Amino acid sequence: MERLLRASLLGLSAAALLAFIAVAVSRLGHPLPLEPAEAVWRSESGRLIHGQPLMAPPSLEYVPLPAMPGFALLAGGLAAVVGPQFWVLRLIALLSTLGMAWLVARAVQAETRSTVFAAVAAGLLFAAFAASGGRLDAGRPEALAWFLALAGFSTLRFTTGPWGACGAAACWRPPGSPRATPCGSWSPPASTSSSTSAHARCPLAPRCW
Repeated sequence: MERLLRASLLGLSAAALLAFIAVAVSRLGHPLPLEPAEAVWRSESGRLIHGQPLMAPPSLEYVPLPAMPGFALLAGGLAAVVGPQFWVLRLIALLSTLGMAWLVARAVQAETRSTVFAAVAAGLLFAAFAASGGRLDAGRPEALAWFLALAGFSTLRFTTGPWGACGAAACWRPPGSPRATPCGSWSPPASTSSSTSAHARCPLAPRCW
């Protein structure tokens, strides 16, 4: 009975993964925006190609987005090679979601020592695709932001010493960025013990945070 349950859970998790990949790949090359935000972010990446700043003063011609510049910077770097395409934005989101699933599976496997639980945790992430509003593969910054947030927490949980703390800080906020967080990822509240202790241990804390 236990073997049947394990096999069923693994099968459902694999089905969720395959279904997500099938849907994401089928939507990857769609020529039109899947939602209005995709057109906005493609325009942002296009500004970088033409040497225009993202954080310009607002005007009638252009109103800068209030946050998440890292996503546009990454998309702009790829767009400089292939042009400002919707599939570039979606590819970043797709790879970020796959990276999220790997981080979730790795964390659960490390905590439970169970490969089955790790696979089920990743499967639940993919199964939540509809509940997320289809944003796990859309050309928006949320998937990358969640990936960076999870990467920061995983770095704090599974590393020790100041360099691990600085690695987590780099995921949450890039060096030299006192306000904006990378790609819209949020910085943990200063009151949490993990982030506070990480900041205290990090000899490069003023630069990382």
